[in-house]
Amino acid sequence: MRPPSRTPDLPSLTEFVTTLLEYRISDLTTGRHLVRFYRDGLSNLGVLRSSEAAREPAGRELRVGGLVIIRQARMTANRIRFFTLEDEDGHVNVTIKPDVYERFRRAAAEPVLVIDGMVQSHDHVWSLPATTITPFDAVSSDSPRSHDYHYR
Repeated sequence: MRPPSRTPDLPSLTEFVTTLLEYRISDLTTGRHLVRFYRDGLSNLGVLRSSEAAREPAGRELRVGGLVIIRQARMTANRIRFFTLEDEDGHVNVTIKPDVYERFRRAAAEPVLVIDGMVQSHDHVWSLPATTITPFDAVSSDSPRSHDYHYR
């Protein structure tokens, strides 16, 4: 028996669902960055884009947010954790001291975070030591997960 010559009509996927599927398959997207779909909500919370945050001077308190793409816990770092957040403009390097991590451990495990901190710059390297970590509640449970490195 010969298969039908016509493909079945399937509902169209939204751009958001297509993006989630691309992340699930390949850990990246060829379309809009996932954080772009959350930008309005993040902006309403006072979250700066990575490109805006990078222009802020050392000592300035600010709020950033994005998809956590890397979580690192190096044994040689005295229990300080290093996260890399990504948004549609770039990356933000976040350092998390042990006491802050313990207070926000559950939140820190979520895929998209909002992080408050004070800009630190040393030898032209910009980072944000976290003072608070909040999960961005509007995130789908299908959101991509980070690459986690725990060195022993």
